[in-house]
Amino acid sequence: IGIDIGTTSVKAVAAADDGTVVTSSQVHHDLIAPDADRFEHDAAAAWVDGVLAAYETVAAGHEVRGATVSAMVPSMCGVDDSGRPVTPGLLYGD
Repeated sequence: IGIDIGTTSVKAVAAADDGTVVTSSQVHHDLIAPDADRFEHDAAAAWVDGVLAAYETVAAGHEVRGATVSAMVPSMCGVDDSGRPVTPGLLYGD
């Protein structure tokens, strides 16, 4: 399973051993612009809930043998001692 955490959605794909795509999913999340030069999103929705939802959708009914995640860079958020986001996800602005 491959998972990509993007600016406006989380995408996931499950592939067979030969690379054939078996299924895919996309979970959208909002891009928030509180100021003209600032971009953020709900980090829990994008980086936790969205990833789990996308993963569970493509994993259902399949024998999962591995998973990998790619994410947008540079982005950041504050987390608590259990790794849960406590601030919005702060995004790059081109």
